[in-house]
Amino acid sequence: TVNYYLLCNGNIITLIRLLVLFFLSNLQNAFQFFEQGTFVKKATTMRAKALSEDLTLLGKKKKSSGVKNPNTQDIKSVALKMEDETELRFLDEGKRKNEKGKEELSYDDDFRMDMITDLAENPIILRPHLLIMNDVTLPSFLTTKERKKIRRMQKKQKQDEIKSQIIEREREIEVIYNNIILIIVYFFFFRIGVIEPPEPRLKLSNIMRVLGTVAIQDPSAAEAKARAQMEKRKMKHLLHNAEMQLTPMQRREKKAQEIARKYQRKSTRGCLCCQ
Repeated sequence: TVNYYLLCNGNIITLIRLLVLFFLSNLQNAFQFFEQGTFVKKATTMRAKALSEDLTLLGKKKKSSGVKNPNTQDIKSVALKMEDETELRFLDEGKRKNEKGKEELSYDDDFRMDMITDLAENPIILRPHLLIMNDVTLPSFLTTKERKKIRRMQKKQKQDEIKSQIIEREREIEVIYNNIILIIVYFFFFRIGVIEPPEPRLKLSNIMRVLGTVAIQDPSAAEAKARAQMEKRKMKHLLHNAEMQLTPMQRREKKAQEIARKYQRKSTRGCLCCQ
């Protein structure tokens, strides 16, 4: 805060002058609120005053020539006229017409009265069976990760089915061994289980875990058996690839179909100009 008493060095008159200037500056910076229409009225009076000045100048010119000016009007009447014009919305200012000294609000465009009738247009009522749309199956476009996930799930489901069938076979064999009398009946009248368990997948890394004592007794035979299985799996894989490989004719047909599909997809997009 500022001590104005110290600024004026103890002079009371200077202090009063400074305080008055301070309050006046605050009043100038404060908000000033005006009633609605004050500036509009001020503008209309200014326009009316300018118009009356123009009319008086014309009247003086006519008087000097000796002819009475019929266009001279009072300032109050001009101001009232300007106030009435301000009440009209700015969108309808071009629609005002003055005919025979009367102010009338009319529009230039003529209305078609034949379109106005006492009838009401009722929309068609749609029944629930009309609202039901035909079931449209939209094609599902999956990403690479989603396709891999679905493939893994299907593979796991197949393996679970195989495991359940193997477990069922083992349970039936246990029941047969427990009841030796039923062995002949099962062999002649029933099928033992569903499928046999698959041969263990031998590799050089799991020989000891899969074969166990056989690998300890004859490690060379166990290694040869594992290598034979590995070679058999490799040949099976190569034969499957050879069967799935396309011939040159099939490859050309597939390429032509891809090009036709790509051209058809591109032709449905963009703007097509015909002459």
